Amino acid sequence: MPRRLRPGSAAWKEERFAAMQMVLWSEFDLEERYAELSRRIEFTINTIRYGLDVVKDQKSLSLERLIVYLISAELAIALVSAGVFAPLLALFS
Repeated sequence: MPRRLRPGSAAWKEERFAAMQMVLWSEFDLEERYAELSRRIEFTINTIRYGLDVVKDQKSLSLERLIVYLISAELAIALVSAGVFAPLLALFS
């Protein structure tokens, strides 16, 4: 991993501390641990995004259904008030 991407790099700019940082990173396998942690964080972020997309889609679907129901009710009220169903009602009476 390039030194500029490592966390805490600003504190290790002095040459004697930079050498100690390199020893610590190699001794404790921090390269692999840092890469694994980054991979897990990215996986968690993607999982959360997917969950939020699912919730958003469910909410959008319910809102679309509500709009369709309201439009249908408005059309039914308009047809009843216009008297379109009056001849049909007379047939069944």
